Amino acid sequence: MAPVVEMYGDLFAMPTSLAHAVSEEFHQGAGIAVGFKEYFGRVDELLAQGRRVGEVAYLKHKETYIFYLITKKNYWERVVLLSSVLSCLFHLRELSLSLGVTELSMPKIGCGLDLLKFEDVLPRILSAFHDCPVKVNVVSPPPQVRGMAVAGDSQGLRFLLARGKLPRCISRTPYPRTAGLCGSGWTITRLIQLLNDMPNNSLHDVLVLIGTNNVLEMCAAEPSRARQLLRKCRGLCNALRTTLSMKVKACCRAVVTTVPPLPKILCPTDGDSGRAHYFWSNFNKALLSLTENRFHVVDLGKHFTTDGVIREDLFERFMGRNNREDRIHINLKGMRVLEKVILAVPPFTP
Repeated sequence: MAPVVEMYGDLFAMPTSLAHAVSEEFHQGAGIAVGFKEYFGRVDELLAQGRRVGEVAYLKHKETYIFYLITKKNYWERVVLLSSVLSCLFHLRELSLSLGVTELSMPKIGCGLDLLKFEDVLPRILSAFHDCPVKVNVVSPPPQVRGMAVAGDSQGLRFLLARGKLPRCISRTPYPRTAGLCGSGWTITRLIQLLNDMPNNSLHDVLVLIGTNNVLEMCAAEPSRARQLLRKCRGLCNALRTTLSMKVKACCRAVVTTVPPLPKILCPTDGDSGRAHYFWSNFNKALLSLTENRFHVVDLGKHFTTDGVIREDLFERFMGRNNREDRIHINLKGMRVLEKVILAVPPFTP
């Protein structure tokens, strides 16, 4: 049985056959349907197929197919029956098999303007494609802040939850461990793995906050191993740039930064704040050395340091406790600074 895979990215960047939901008159005047109408058109050809609610029309597009699941009669209707969705999905399965389609991608069918809940739709996708060789990708755009997708560790997660426009499926309470392309405890390696699962050219501008957990790992390691980890991190920074250059569209770029993970009070038991500063500053330098037009690295060090040394009083102003009993996550002031960083990044010039 081929899997049903949920992923983030640009649906139109997927190199597979595509599917989405429409009304019987193929109005396609709002939401992701507008993109289908602009990209593929040929509405007269779709209407000529005479399909009704619960059925699927399709177009041949180069080496793939574009499927239109007719889930309601009129475009202005806001009530879509799950039985209609299920009927469409079974019809989609049969069409895919008959046309030789092995993989197709779709948005969360009916979960945008039609207000269905994906937890109700997903079981029907699984039911329709049970014991079927067709792989189904459910593709969603990643949550954004100021027009940029946010990726990274818990620093990015906290920023996204506080400032982003979040889909209904992401709960704000209790505090989620992951949201979009961000996850608590993630390292550069984990982020690269996640990005590698996405199709190329599937991201618009993206803000990346990463490295806190890598620096924490170096601070906690034995001295000899810590140096090895630092060398490894330098290579990982370069790998991250290479990966993002493939995943971000040619006219877009990644804005990357890192936040120092701990002041003196959060250092290892020996209280060596110089050790923590050494690893963070060297990690930051490794990132800064890679900056280019499409991999724009922002140095936040000036908000934490004086003459190159981390100062706890500056750190506290930027990080603070807020509603969580920690001092390693950006606070509201820090979030405002990050938003200014996004707005201050110069326009992309090819």
